Amino acid sequence: LFLGEQFAGIYENAIRGALKLFDISKEKRYWELAFSFAQKNKANLLLEKLYESEAKQFSGIPDSLLAREDSLKAGLTYYDTEIKNARSGAGDRDAAFLQKMKELYFSSKSEFDALRERFESDYPKYYQLKYQTQAVSVQQVQDALDKDTGFLEYVVTDSNVFIFAISKNEFQVNSVAIDSSFSMHVNSMLRGIRRRNYARYVAHAYPVYRTLVQPLESWLANKNRLIIVPDGLVSSIPLEALLTCDVSQSKSKQDYRTLPYLNKKFTVSYGYSTTLLFETFNNQVVQEPTLDYLAFAPAFSNGFNRDSKATLPLKSGKENSYLGGRDISLPAARDEVFAIQDIFDKSYQGVEWVRNRWFGQLTRVYVGEAATEEKVKSSELNQSRYIHFATHGVVNKKLPSLSGLVFGHETETEDGVLYLGEIYNLKLNADLAVLSACETASGKWVEGEGLISFARGFLYAGARNLLVSLWKVSDISTSNVMKEFYQGLLDGKSMAEALKEAKEKMIASEYDLAMPYYWAPFVLIGK
Repeated sequence: LFLGEQFAGIYENAIRGALKLFDISKEKRYWELAFSFAQKNKANLLLEKLYESEAKQFSGIPDSLLAREDSLKAGLTYYDTEIKNARSGAGDRDAAFLQKMKELYFSSKSEFDALRERFESDYPKYYQLKYQTQAVSVQQVQDALDKDTGFLEYVVTDSNVFIFAISKNEFQVNSVAIDSSFSMHVNSMLRGIRRRNYARYVAHAYPVYRTLVQPLESWLANKNRLIIVPDGLVSSIPLEALLTCDVSQSKSKQDYRTLPYLNKKFTVSYGYSTTLLFETFNNQVVQEPTLDYLAFAPAFSNGFNRDSKATLPLKSGKENSYLGGRDISLPAARDEVFAIQDIFDKSYQGVEWVRNRWFGQLTRVYVGEAATEEKVKSSELNQSRYIHFATHGVVNKKLPSLSGLVFGHETETEDGVLYLGEIYNLKLNADLAVLSACETASGKWVEGEGLISFARGFLYAGARNLLVSLWKVSDISTSNVMKEFYQGLLDGKSMAEALKEAKEKMIASEYDLAMPYYWAPFVLIGK
């Protein structure tokens, strides 16, 4: 087992224990204790996945410091073990040996503390990521919410779903008993969406709602926005696609446009750790970006070069396979990025219009062979408010280090894939990064992996929000959602509101595009 998985069982039992103490005492401090255990559990999982991503170069930290950090941690572990063995009488250890181990431990601990202080002062983001694991409190969450917003964090175990529900002035914890039928409903709902099977979808979307949301219906009565921190199987589904009542026995015409989607009731955004989410709340603008919109739409007309140095696995999971030979073209991606640029162009007036029209100072688009990995790593990225990637994202749940965004065009210095470790090293000052037309190689969302890793990478790099697609859909429908989203954004709506309305327009459009398959995968992560 991974260390994070071992910790998960410990924290699940701790949550159960805290809730039992609440049942006995009715003291809400035990609810708050359970909530803190949930934070620590997710923090461990996310940190473990960071290590697996092989993001070893953090914002210019010298290799020698990272190596020294690893060496000191290994030494401290060794000295601590030897001290314990000597004290217990294990092995042939005398008093002199014990004293020597104590001295070495003390010396290494002093050096390690000094190194941590250096990280804190010289490399604060790395320090925050590695060493600041203080759980966010219920009060901190409440202070950040307005009266119309509900915050829901889920913890999923084999026998229960724990739901932590926080609003401006309320906090409660619900424990919902589950069995194997819960995972069956979740997986069947997803299959119904992905296979565009109406009967299967509606038969299972309501039972999932009944477990995850119905216990909170009265509590949610005066809310219109939800911030959701999912867990386990709940991470695999866009909750906006849940059905708020049972229509499986309805004799009316099978019409996706009339279904009671959760999206019609709430504006929804996500986080994949409360601590991570609240980091983005404090991730302020360092300086005003000079570019409003920067977009990349690589060309894949000839597939991905099989002779490339990049190593992105196919869905089969073969580690040394490439994307070559697959139809991975995105014919609407070019039109998408230019159409969005046009939305920005039309929003400018006066001096802004002149600056953009004659000097191209506010928007910039790279398409085809100009959309290279090398260009992504340029200084323009740090100067952009909205960054849009209309390309493939490949997720490898077995080898997270091989997850990345595909650009295809290889240069002298880059292999054409922006790997996960490289994403951590980008320097962003963006309100939003959009991963449009992404596709997961594994075909499913795995706890602590996949798009969660991408989100962690982009948020660590400086993006305050991330818009992603959970599965690859028609690039034409993706383009429609993206254009409606940006139009709403420039009309003054919040990101979550703009996305909700873009989905509603898809639902109200022609029959096929109303299917959740086309609009449900797009989710907003962050602030």
